[in-house]
Amino acid sequence: QDTGNPNGVARNDENGDLAVCITDFNNPRTHIYSPNEDGTFNNEPSTVLYHDEYRIEGPNEDMVALVDGLTYDADMQALFISSPGGISIYEAFDNYELLGFIRIDDLCANNVVGGGYLWMTCNQRLLRIPLATDSTGDGDVDMVSNFPANTNAAFSVSLFSKSMLLVLALPVL
Repeated sequence: QDTGNPNGVARNDENGDLAVCITDFNNPRTHIYSPNEDGTFNNEPSTVLYHDEYRIEGPNEDMVALVDGLTYDADMQALFISSPGGISIYEAFDNYELLGFIRIDDLCANNVVGGGYLWMTCNQRLLRIPLATDSTGDGDVDMVSNFPANTNAAFSVSLFSKSMLLVLALPVL
């Protein structure tokens, strides 16, 4: 109880890593376990991804710091984690560098990549964002995030650098 509770779990089919989300209000995080040569895992994670930088802000800020669903996407070589305040996006095949954060400011439980979109369940809403890869290969990606002020389903994207991942954030009805 003192270290939080395991919640979401996903396996990276490309390298065998196992990711386990830990819901802990004081220390929300994801543990990454890399497999041993015999296919077993150590008791201690090989990498820990901390999700304390971004928290829910605004009217929903009293919600629990949930770290829940996660999705590995081999095509984008990315790990999408439903973390406090939105979706954290990490490079998923080398060093798990934070590529970006999609701020939603709501309780997001699960996510999945499919049909060219990132799909998210957030509180009582189903949201999606179109995804595409940058074909230029230069690593510089411009983010688009213009929303009407009165929309209830607006979210923003921030903190992308050195990524071949392009996320276009649009209001979702």
